[in-house]
Amino acid sequence: MSEKDKLSYYFSKKSVSSSRDICNINHPTTTNTTIINTNELIVLNELDDRLSTSLSSSTSICFELENQDNENLNLKENEFTTTRRTTTDNHELLAECSQMNSFKRDPDRGPQAAKEFLLLGPYQPITTFPTINHRHFCSRWYKIYPWIEFSEMTKKAYCFVYRLAYSSGRCDDAYTKNGFNIWSVAIQKFNKHQSTLSHKQANDSYINAVRNLTDNTDVLKLIDNEHKKQTLENRNYLKEIIRSIIFLAKQGLPFRGHREDDESKNKGNLLRLDLETIIQSCPCTIFTHITSFVLGNLLELLEFRSLENELIKKKLKTLKYTHHSIKNELLSLIQQHIISQIASEIKTCKYYSVIIDETTDITWHQQVSLVIRYTDDQFNVYERFLGFERASDTTGLGLFNLLIEWLNKLGLDIKNIVGQGFDGASSMTGEYKGVASRLIQVSPTALYVHCNGHVLNLCLVDVAEAVVHIRNNFGVVKSLYNLIEASPKRHKVFEDLQKESGIISISLKQLSDTRWACRYESLKVISSRYLEILNTLKKLETSDSYILLHVIKTFDFVFHIYMMTEIYMITQILSKFLQRSNITLTDALAQVKTTIDTLESLRNEDEFERIWHESMKICMINNIDEPDERRKRKVPLKLGGGDINSSNLTIKDEYRVNSFYAVLDKIVTSIKDRFDKNYLSIVVLCEKLFLTKVLLSNDELKEIACFYNMNYDDLRAEQRLYKTALELISPPPNFNGTFRLRRSSGSSI
Repeated sequence: MSEKDKLSYYFSKKSVSSSRDICNINHPTTTNTTIINTNELIVLNELDDRLSTSLSSSTSICFELENQDNENLNLKENEFTTTRRTTTDNHELLAECSQMNSFKRDPDRGPQAAKEFLLLGPYQPITTFPTINHRHFCSRWYKIYPWIEFSEMTKKAYCFVYRLAYSSGRCDDAYTKNGFNIWSVAIQKFNKHQSTLSHKQANDSYINAVRNLTDNTDVLKLIDNEHKKQTLENRNYLKEIIRSIIFLAKQGLPFRGHREDDESKNKGNLLRLDLETIIQSCPCTIFTHITSFVLGNLLELLEFRSLENELIKKKLKTLKYTHHSIKNELLSLIQQHIISQIASEIKTCKYYSVIIDETTDITWHQQVSLVIRYTDDQFNVYERFLGFERASDTTGLGLFNLLIEWLNKLGLDIKNIVGQGFDGASSMTGEYKGVASRLIQVSPTALYVHCNGHVLNLCLVDVAEAVVHIRNNFGVVKSLYNLIEASPKRHKVFEDLQKESGIISISLKQLSDTRWACRYESLKVISSRYLEILNTLKKLETSDSYILLHVIKTFDFVFHIYMMTEIYMITQILSKFLQRSNITLTDALAQVKTTIDTLESLRNEDEFERIWHESMKICMINNIDEPDERRKRKVPLKLGGGDINSSNLTIKDEYRVNSFYAVLDKIVTSIKDRFDKNYLSIVVLCEKLFLTKVLLSNDELKEIACFYNMNYDDLRAEQRLYKTALELISPPPNFNGTFRLRRSSGSSI
């Protein structure tokens, strides 16, 4: 590749083209003035103070020596302001410059020199011309013949454009190498030479060469403008990609299809999104890039439109920015941006709480999730999920170190933690080596609260394990799910029977010890679709189905399923309430107390009679026999037994005492015991201070002041001012309103 084919070649000519105005070059035409070779003008440091502003008002061009070899000179343009110098100094400087460069521009140097000084044009010095046969060269010929130049060394005339386009055998040596000095016939020869075809071609080549160089700056400007335009379009295009990725991420939709090549019929959600909203918001210049947008149904739509649009058809062949590595990188950048914003909000409010949970994913990796709870300036409560981290060490120390490292990455001070919420695992809640105890050692105000949702779930697990009849019937429920839902064919039988009955088709729900709502949902389906389940087992005609049919077609199964459905209906309300993010600890404990009272209110004869009657009604509808007397349980000999336990209880009393009352007693006791551990007096006192109009006693104020290291006298005074302002609010304020009042009243507590 030649130098002229490289973009750097055109950039290297920029400084040369910028000098054309100073040298007064108008394409090939030159003026009848002294020409200074600005391309090779050397101004040494000792001449800097002699440079005058008379060349261009208050500015001039300073040229510095780039290396020691005078053959390789480079122009450096530097505009500056100087004081006005005398005319004598100017002439001296010009004379020195002219003497320094006249040799290099002299036509006697041959055709190569003409190419070096292309923009400066012909060398036309004003000097004393020697006389030959009473004739001499005339300076007025410079205007008549702009191409002519005079050599001060050979005292002969030359053709600049001929020298520039010199080719052996095609150009007359008299005007290129030898020179012309027959002045008596000069005008005749000049006119003849000027009219030749070779001269005209050389002159055209010269004009084109000058135009190419002088227009070089404009070309660079066009390139620069086009580059800026392209950059802006690409940025706007990338914004649309990011918006699409955010949309898909918020909706939890997959980005990629099974295949994303040209032959694939389904290229994934990321390449298959409706384009209407994007087209409306995109300028026409951006639409040319839409083929690269990372959007849902996009590629399919563009392929359809490409049938009529050649531009889209062309662009589809060079689709970009859809590689999975680019998508993952953009997702990572979005994640980092979101997390940094969340961290900034947390730093603004300063204090925060942490919620940690760990579980095993499908790849058997132990994953730890982190949620941070904080408030904004208006005391609105936020819970932000910050992601998962794989835990190689699940001990209390390992999880604690993982949490510290996580918070350090976010730039959060661990000493500002005021609350921590985990499940009941020993690695989390261990008295000495658990995460909670280690955090309290670093931040004494980091109150630990066992997740209330987990606590309630453990209470329900206790009931299912403690009461034998419930445990046995729950085992039957699991077997039903495994039989019907494990096979699409058997599920279809169950589904068709529901449709034949004219009811909405629903599937059985699986029981799980870790899914809070699954118990109620599972029992609810069995209660509402009991007849269809019986018919399904009959129609399947397998050994397992006959066994299960015999088990569930009993009063014992019907009674316990209906009873537990009624109880779980009450606990389900509490479970949903405890999952709300805007409740206080007092609100949670109050709802727990309400649930306990409700469950205790069920422990009476009337409620049992209601459940017994409904169970009997279901049995009558489905031709199920009345309950039989339960088999007497024999106590093992090693426990001092041997005789069958005698009991005077009737069958009905047996169900009331050993099932109904036993379940209610167990669940109430379990809820009381487990939730009492979550009662934190300091939290209750703080809520009483801020959310009620009741004045705290001195002992209560001292407890708060001691725990949070506050001044007792200041706290007591602040309380009186705050309570006075609180009296103006009716009805009693909520959490957010109270804290806004605290801020408006100037309280510092």
